[in-house]
Amino acid sequence: MYILKNKEGKIISCAKHHKAIEDAKIITGQLDGIIEQCSEKIISYDNKFYPESEWKKYKNSEEYEYNKEMKNAENEILTLKEELSGGDYKIIKAFEANLKGETPPYNMEELLTQREKMRARINELEHLFQ
Repeated sequence: MYILKNKEGKIISCAKHHKAIEDAKIITGQLDGIIEQCSEKIISYDNKFYPESEWKKYKNSEEYEYNKEMKNAENEILTLKEELSGGDYKIIKAFEANLKGETPPYNMEELLTQREKMRARINELEHLFQ
């Protein structure tokens, strides 16, 4: 296994073949990067690379737990925003029905309550990033 490190010693790429790491130097713009042979297994997590011994330490750290919680919050925000966007057509359809003097095809009170809950949860989660 070969690894490419930046000036600070952080692993920025790994590959089984030296040629792939040479290519990674060009692709990543790390022309002055350091190529080393590594006998340890390399773990890739969240776009970062860790030698197995460092991974075990990191995985048991508070930083790992914090990053994991933040990633989960980020994923939940994205899911909620997709749900909101996916339901926009119901609001539009209800608005059109109202303009025509027709009864909305959905229970608007329930729909608006669900959307308010989703927005409140999004706001709650986004405060974690401030």
